[in-house]
This record gives sequence, structure tokens and C-alpha cells, in this order.
Amino acid sequence: MYVTTRAVKSAPIHSITRYHMNSTNREEQILQAASSYPLGENGADLTHFPQPLSERLKELCAGAGYPGDGAWNAYVCSWLLTDYYPDSQETASFRAERKAAVLFYLDVLNALFDREERLLGRGKTRSLVFLDTDEAKGYECSAAYLRLLRCLKEEYLYAFMRLHRVVTGFDTLGHISGVSYLTACIAKQLLQTEVRVDPALACGAAILHDIGKYGCRPEETDRVAYLHYYYTYEYARRKNLGQLGIIASAHSVWDLELENLSVESLLLIYADFRVKSMRGKDGSEKVCFWSLDQSYDIILGKLDNVDENKRRRYAKVYAKLKDFEDYLVFLGVSVEPENTA
Repeated sequence: MYVTTRAVKSAPIHSITRYHMNSTNREEQILQAASSYPLGENGADLTHFPQPLSERLKELCAGAGYPGDGAWNAYVCSWLLTDYYPDSQETASFRAERKAAVLFYLDVLNALFDREERLLGRGKTRSLVFLDTDEAKGYECSAAYLRLLRCLKEEYLYAFMRLHRVVTGFDTLGHISGVSYLTACIAKQLLQTEVRVDPALACGAAILHDIGKYGCRPEETDRVAYLHYYYTYEYARRKNLGQLGIIASAHSVWDLELENLSVESLLLIYADFRVKSMRGKDGSEKVCFWSLDQSYDIILGKLDNVDENKRRRYAKVYAKLKDFEDYLVFLGVSVEPENTA
């Protein structure tokens, strides 16, 4: 499963209240709908609606009306975003009237994603959780990490990210997944060295680090690169994620100008630096793992107002990342995704 079962049974939902239907029939309908999705090598196609699922959603929407398969994913994204960012300008009409249909659909998606992971395994740019609950036990941020896992499943954050990718074409999830994968791989290896690292903090911050991009308002589109740090912190604060939010919201390359950073911060900035998206000729977005040198040129090309002074600053922070990578290699840590377990 993309979130382990043990991670989601221990606490109730706070901000989203489930629509209770004490019926085995509901669970059977959920599993049947989830099993009817065809799976490709990259997972299920969420634009495909099995006919029984469409019919059930129409029934549950009742008098509020079903917007149709083509509009449903966007509607559910808007419905969830209101919960994650109450001050956002997203408004979902007939929110209460369609609640049963929305939660039924989201439970179908959760079951579908569990099925994906059973059959396809964890994907480097599809999954988010690469640190199991047993691996996260006994650390300062273990409790916060488990709260984050509950957000991913019980508050449908992972489902939202999958739907957002389908609706908008932006693969924020793919980037977050890649950063999470690389962070977890390196953090697990560091546990076998003399370096003290909290893997729950490192991996939790990696999952969270770009959540704020979903919180930016439409009129802030041109400033997402700057504002998403704030919205990431706000999400973490509302969900009581503590130190995870602090590390996650300070992952800019310019944060490397600070003299003292924790190993968890360095891990996140390093992984974020190396995982970048590229647009293909057909306009599709592909998330790639780049070497440190390759990423240097990619990011330099994206910086605003680059003059000689800014170029020198950028070279200095890059040198810190290179020193960090050299130290990892010295410790025997593999920094290449294809060589990590």
C-alpha cells in the first residue's frame, strides 16, 4: 500500500468527517469499483470512470446533480482544497449535498491506490511513502510523521495530488515523490553511519515540501516559486506537524546561505535540487533525477534577475551542496537513485 495500514488506524479524522454508511455493501462497492480500473505501468488512468462507479456517484449526488465524469475530478479537487486551505478562493457548489458522493469516490481511490502498490510496487515518481511506520519509530518526529501519513490517507491528501495532476497537467506529485524517494534512500543509508539523522523528519519534510504550491491562489500563479514556502508552512501548522513543517518550508537553495543547517534540511535541499521536471515535445511533463552538475545549469536558467553578484551567491550555495555530496560518498552512501535500495 502507498500508506501502510498500521499508519492510518490509530487516530480519527479532524477536518474531514467521513460519511458513515454502516453497510458491508458500501465496502463491497468500493472494492468492486477499485478493481475495475485497468492498471498501466504508471498506475490507473483516473480519467476513466467504470460505469457502475458513475451510476453510484449519480445516485449519491441525488438532488444536487452529478456534474458528469468529465467535471467530477476537478470538482473533488476543489472540494478538498477548501478543507486544506480554508481561506482559499476555491468554492465547491453543493458541498454538503454531494459529500456522500465525494467521500465514496475518495474511498474508491484509496482502495485503488492500495491495489496499485500491491500489483505495481512503489513508484519513484508515483508513490510518496518510502519510509514504513516501523522504520520511523523511536525518533523525535515519529509522531508528527504518523500524523502526516494519516493526512495522506484519511484526509485524502495523496488522492488530491493524484487528481490535481490529472486535472491541471502539472506533475507536482511526481516531483514530490522523486524528492521523497531520494531523501528516504539517503536517510536510510545514513542510519548505518556515524551521522545522526531523524528519518521521520527528513522523509516527512520531503513529502510536505511543495504542498504549498496547491495553496497558491489563481492570481498568485506568477509567484508560486516564492509563495509556496508560506503555504507549505500554513498547511503544516494547521495539521499540527511541528518540525516537519519548519524544515519543509525552508528548502530554498538560498537557505544554504545560513551557516548551520541540520542534516535533514541539507538532505531535503539536496534532493530537491536534483529532482526536476522537463517538458517533452508533446508538452507532457516528465520528472527526472539529475546529477548535481546538471541541476546547477537547469536551476541557474530559472533564476530571476541574474547578475554577476547573484551568480557568485549561487556558486557558493552550490559549493555547499557539492561538499555535502562528497561527504555522503566518503561515508559510503550511494547518491544515485538507480543504485539505492
